[in-house]
Amino acid sequence: MKVVAKLLLNSACAIALAPAAYAQDAAPEASLEDIVVTGSRLVTNGNAAATPVTVLPTQQLLETKPTSISDALNSLPAFAASDSSRNLGTASSNSTGAYLNLRQFGVERNLILLDGNRLPPTAQSGAVDINLIPQPLIRSVEIVTGGASAVYGSDAVSGVINFILDKKYTGLKGTVQAGETRYGDNGNWRASLAGGADILGGRGHILGSFEYFDSNGVDRAGFNKRPGPDLSPKRVGAGTATDPFRIIYNARQIDIVPGGRISVPNPINPFASVNVPGLTDIFFPTNGVPRPFNYGVVNSGTASGGDGGVLDAAGLAAPLERISGFGRFDYDLSDNVRFYAQGSYNRTHTNYPYSILFFFPGANVKSGNPFIPASIQSIMTANNVQSITLSSLFTGEGRQEVRDATVKALFVKTGLEGELFENKVKWKLDYSYGRTSQKVYSINNVRADTTAAALDAVVDPASGNIVCQVSLTAAASRFPGCVPFNPFGPTAASLAAFDYITDDTYFTLTNAMHDISLQFTGSPFSLPAGEVQVSVNGEYRELSLKNESVVGTINCTGLRASNNCPHLYGLNYNSNITASVKASQNVKEFGGELLIPLLKDTPFFKSLELNLAGRYTDYSTSGTVTSWKVGGSWVPFQDLRVRGTYSKDIRAPTLIDLFQPTATNFAVFDDLHTGQTGGVPNSTRGNPNLVPEIAKTLTLGAIYQPSWLPRFSIAVDFFDIRIANAITDAGPALGFQRECEVSNGTSPYCANFVRPLPFSDRTIANYPIQLITQRVNAASQRTRGVDVEVNYRLEVPSPFSNAPGELAIRALGTYQPVLQTRTVSVVPATEQAGVAGLSKVRVNLLLNYSADRFNLTWTQRWQSKQQPSDRRVNFDQRKDIPAFTYSDLSLSYRLNVGKANVVPFFTVENLFDKKPPITGYEAGVGLGFPSPNGFDVLGRRITAGLRFDL
Repeated sequence: MKVVAKLLLNSACAIALAPAAYAQDAAPEASLEDIVVTGSRLVTNGNAAATPVTVLPTQQLLETKPTSISDALNSLPAFAASDSSRNLGTASSNSTGAYLNLRQFGVERNLILLDGNRLPPTAQSGAVDINLIPQPLIRSVEIVTGGASAVYGSDAVSGVINFILDKKYTGLKGTVQAGETRYGDNGNWRASLAGGADILGGRGHILGSFEYFDSNGVDRAGFNKRPGPDLSPKRVGAGTATDPFRIIYNARQIDIVPGGRISVPNPINPFASVNVPGLTDIFFPTNGVPRPFNYGVVNSGTASGGDGGVLDAAGLAAPLERISGFGRFDYDLSDNVRFYAQGSYNRTHTNYPYSILFFFPGANVKSGNPFIPASIQSIMTANNVQSITLSSLFTGEGRQEVRDATVKALFVKTGLEGELFENKVKWKLDYSYGRTSQKVYSINNVRADTTAAALDAVVDPASGNIVCQVSLTAAASRFPGCVPFNPFGPTAASLAAFDYITDDTYFTLTNAMHDISLQFTGSPFSLPAGEVQVSVNGEYRELSLKNESVVGTINCTGLRASNNCPHLYGLNYNSNITASVKASQNVKEFGGELLIPLLKDTPFFKSLELNLAGRYTDYSTSGTVTSWKVGGSWVPFQDLRVRGTYSKDIRAPTLIDLFQPTATNFAVFDDLHTGQTGGVPNSTRGNPNLVPEIAKTLTLGAIYQPSWLPRFSIAVDFFDIRIANAITDAGPALGFQRECEVSNGTSPYCANFVRPLPFSDRTIANYPIQLITQRVNAASQRTRGVDVEVNYRLEVPSPFSNAPGELAIRALGTYQPVLQTRTVSVVPATEQAGVAGLSKVRVNLLLNYSADRFNLTWTQRWQSKQQPSDRRVNFDQRKDIPAFTYSDLSLSYRLNVGKANVVPFFTVENLFDKKPPITGYEAGVGLGFPSPNGFDVLGRRITAGLRFDL
């Protein structure tokens, strides 16, 4: 590394001679064989790069997935388990975002660029929502499937996704389209307009675009139309030999019951219960009318059949509205200096339910409550039962939902670029500012203190009315207008009572970034094999994060002692509470890259090049770190190029990783140390002592372009990525418990379990009084596999004219037999490759036939079989998921209307309406579609539209 640094520093002082192109300045009409490469700041031809890269023209992406570029990218073999509007979650995150997951290493471990510039994050994880990138003027997407931190910095561990603008476009183009599923839902339409023109005598150029997209999603009614959910399948079991994973049908929740199921708390351990005949296992399917509860056939806490509850589905796809605008101006200040300025504004918006029905997992009701039916009260009195607990599901009133979940993004970039020394050195100075804000409302969020007050009902001795007990005390002013809540029946509670116990809460998460960078690229000297190319760059970046959580102040003072408050749910609110936080950091970077030609036009060495890169990065929050890359490219003869890289890549901890404030909830905890199960406060917090994750990446590959078969190429690349010091949550997870137990109390992870007595005491009295969950650099991850890309174009007869047509064949494939994660040494690494959600083999085959004005695109997406879980560590009785194929078809025909090209098009996704498998995969009863991520749960989708270009 010292030699590399010396070369870089010497070269920075001696840049001269030949020019070299920037990664973001490829010509607009560049073909796949002649592209600018994101993985290097020096190489301008994709097939000459040492780092593997896949280039996808936007038109090709949208022909197969016309709704968005993000949908198209998510269908590619290199991506798995990406987040989108089809992955509904709770209101504490933006489920409408499109976050790419390269190699299934996590959305935060690949770097998103726009024309080579980093974008500000939109989520707490540091990930970027690519829905916020202006789509109409994106010319292509370049995917670097290897580490690139030495070139671009943090986050480029699994690779880089660079969106390339068509900056020289002239003319006017637009699209209007609409579509829906075969079930008549997920109706969507998109309209876009983009234009560009030379101005000021050809010295200036302007660009602009606007896009509007709207989709109404798939709600719970649409969920119920699909085959599978009506069977109510659910995965149950603990994955052990005595309790293996398996599927049950007609699944019911036995702890969330329509009308409420009674249990009697144990006075010694309130998280256990005692059996009282006539009380235990009584429920209220009719308001106020008790009946014995039928458990059905119980499997691992869930029943098949019986009287348990079913939580209605939230839907399959969130409705989404997306608006984006973009503008750019550039001007030649002189023959050698150009100025440019550009900006974009983007907004996404959604409404969707995330919990359909109100439910209480354990509402405490005291003896004497006037809502208790007389027969139940008499048994309580006879047995001296002071309180009962109801686990209830209420079907009479509204739902909790996200309303006006909005993300706004502003990105402004300006700079100068030019040439020095008779155009032999290129330079570029950029400044960019980005700001994203995510505001999420939660409607009807159940609040702990008002709920506890409303559940504690008594009879007012003065009026004879049923009132809240707190209304008769000195604390009445703290709970004005308290409305008693009747929990004995599915619709027993009044609308006023529901209104009283709920609040509308929201949070606003704002990320901002200032970034200034300077780059020089040129050739300081030549060797016998050619010119040595050098790139030197520096960058200064400031990032800030601010989260404002607007909620009511929870205060249980004045309420009678009860486990309803403050931890009825384990939270002060049922959902959607994110802690307020404000944090910032600055980053200083210096990097460089060398491309050294070693041999040329000698036997077995048509060319031999060495590619070196290094970067020094200083984080104000987590210290300094270096990253580097060593690569090479060898052409033994004209048709074959062999390439390889070995690199050290990094991911720095995010601001939320470092500074997340402590948030405490109540957790049910199975303690290995004492053998006791109970409830205990769990505090989650960031860790300011985190350091960057370190990854080592090896890629080896070859490109073959036979001269005897023109327009054919095949690229095969092996990858092996290992991450050390991976950031994970250390807390009550089983692995950290085992680590502590094996160490006999000496492991630092034992501090996660705060006990009242010395570690040697294993009695129930030493059950933890607090759990601590904190991010640590403890995990390791590894993936290994092979990527294959095949391209071939050939002439074929045309039925429309005498001129031949063209058939373009493109195949992208990934074989990924290893994807392992290990948290601590005493727990085996889990293997996700080949497990539900990630097939080991994934292939996309694209056939495009064009003749005269006609164009047809057929896409086949094939994935190998999957097993439900990692059977090395889990016992699983579920059947394997067989290999599956999805087919997409797109047709278009070009019409000449005056000087305009008008292209009607028609696209069908999932042409044969392939149904997803039923696995009960991690889905709650009725809460999610019973299939792993990666399967199409929407069904056949048809889109028709019109494109024009003037």
